Amino acid sequence: MAKPKRATGQVTVRCGVAIHEDLLQIATLLGIDLNALMNEIIRTALPEFWQRARQVNQRLVAARLTGADMAIPTEELLLKQVILEARKRPDEERMLVLYDAARRYSSPSDPPVEDTVGTAIEIMDVAEALFRLKGATNDQWRRYLKVDQQQQLAAIEQRLSEALKNVLRERTKQLKERQAGEDHHEEP
Repeated sequence: MAKPKRATGQVTVRCGVAIHEDLLQIATLLGIDLNALMNEIIRTALPEFWQRARQVNQRLVAARLTGADMAIPTEELLLKQVILEARKRPDEERMLVLYDAARRYSSPSDPPVEDTVGTAIEIMDVAEALFRLKGATNDQWRRYLKVDQQQQLAAIEQRLSEALKNVLRERTKQLKERQAGEDHHEEP
């Protein structure tokens, strides 16, 4: 998001030659200069843009507030419990909560607490990024994007989905290896 600069009362606008010619012709027909025409266009359009900006802001705030409700993309009960506990707490407390919950809910057959916490953090990060990307670029808002921008967002969404699948695959592999190791130790 672009950071607004301090207002000076001067704005430079770049546009295509055809639009520039249209603006000059309209200004001539109205008997005003280009600067006065631009001020009138801005003054007329500004309320609509304020409304759109407020709607976007409200959507983003709502998405932040409902982020705790997003699905946890794993079937593993331990990870779900750990992530749910962490989501209930402020960001600055989450690491302590993750370790505490992983210790409390882990059984001796589960992977080490550090591995569980690391996987939970990866899942939370990628799932939240996907959730926010989808929320900020739903069909209603994608229409304002150029085709190449839409393609870039789709590529980012695909990479995030793949990253999440890889995290879950790695965790499944880790659990299977751990189970195989336990089965091997039980046999005489």
